[in-house]
Amino acid sequence: MKRVLLIAVLVFVGAVAYAAPPKSCDLHGTWVGEVDESAGGGKWLATYHGRTRTKGTLELQFLDVSANLGPPFDAERFSPTKGVWERTGRRSYVYTMVTYGVDSLGYTYYSAENTGTIVLSEDCNSMTVDACLEYIAPNGTPFFCVCGATATATRLELQEPCAPLQ
Repeated sequence: MKRVLLIAVLVFVGAVAYAAPPKSCDLHGTWVGEVDESAGGGKWLATYHGRTRTKGTLELQFLDVSANLGPPFDAERFSPTKGVWERTGRRSYVYTMVTYGVDSLGYTYYSAENTGTIVLSEDCNSMTVDACLEYIAPNGTPFFCVCGATATATRLELQEPCAPLQ
């Protein structure tokens, strides 16, 4: 009887584990990313904040992407890039962010609005981004729009300190 009861418990525990809902990922944290070469390439860092697991804000910094689009949009750098995100599924999100192409005196040459989707991997430590990017002149006239740009990123994890070289 004990053996039958043990087998029944093991079967029940296995069934519960198998029926457990799939893992739900959090977007919160800092990510190291790279835009696909077919979309111009470039590295970036992004930090996703939120008081809940369903929506929040983001900050992004381009590391090696030029803000200069050529005349008459000769920006020297990007302003800080800020945005918002919202969960759409257990591992999926939508986002919108904006940055400005500016010069050293703060003159704005254009704004750039980036909207898209984010899908996290099963282990929640990498992401795939599909984006649309629209550039808008200071007078509010859009002058360029492209969709289909892709990027990938990995979650920044705590690392062990390095050992000083002797």
